[in-house]
Amino acid sequence: MIVVSLPGFGMMSLRRRVRAVVAQLVADIHRPGTPEEGTAQHRRRRLPSLGYRFRRHTPDQDAVDARVSARRGGMRLLLGMVRANRPWRLVWSLTGPLVGAFAFSAFYMLNTTIWELATTLSGWRLAVAAAGAMAVMSGWLVVYHNLWEPVRERPRSERQQAVLFNASTVLTLSLGVAFMYAALCLVNIAAAVVLLEPEVLDPYIAGSPGPGTYLLIPLLVTAAATVAGAIGSGFESEDSVRNAAFSLRERERREAFREKHEERRRAEKGQDVEYS
Repeated sequence: MIVVSLPGFGMMSLRRRVRAVVAQLVADIHRPGTPEEGTAQHRRRRLPSLGYRFRRHTPDQDAVDARVSARRGGMRLLLGMVRANRPWRLVWSLTGPLVGAFAFSAFYMLNTTIWELATTLSGWRLAVAAAGAMAVMSGWLVVYHNLWEPVRERPRSERQQAVLFNASTVLTLSLGVAFMYAALCLVNIAAAVVLLEPEVLDPYIAGSPGPGTYLLIPLLVTAAATVAGAIGSGFESEDSVRNAAFSLRERERREAFREKHEERRRAEKGQDVEYS
């Protein structure tokens, strides 16, 4: 049997890399045993399509003939985990934040103070407002729905895995919120073009309305609505957020990781009670 973990292949050229590794493993099944790396026999048996980003070796483990692992695979594994989580699904999976952001977008779009701010703020201030809004939404999802894995409480052998889980959580949610922001901004641009006549905007903005006006106002409206949409995420259950943010295998790995931690804590608590 061949078992392949897709996150280990990274984010790019996934199909090509999977085909190469599976072909190598099939070859190893027919010719058990792995020659020492660097020898002539190893070079003859290595498939050219596999490349040198992956290392093939024979582990000291029962019923395992060969294993292919990535060289310097920490960052590749992290990116692969994020890709497997498919962060773009977050746009439609979390209805609470999305509905809240749409509702507040309608309110802010007709707010004259937003019109004045959007057309007077500098470009870098608008960029900071957009980035800050997405950071608030991502941070709120992580903290409110308990998605952060404690690191210091775990044994040294598990800390690296906890850090990896946390990094993939932050990247997945940041990308997902960025996709949500972009989709909402496009909707707001269309709404601004339809609803905001130049004659209505003229008394409230600096200069005369132009194409840039119909981009700047939706950008600020979307930033404000994204912060407000974070409140809507409070109506989502922790399970629904995890289902939206993580793939099935990722949820299973995290659940097993947490159960192991909880069992250790219960065992330590039991020992404390016994000794007391």
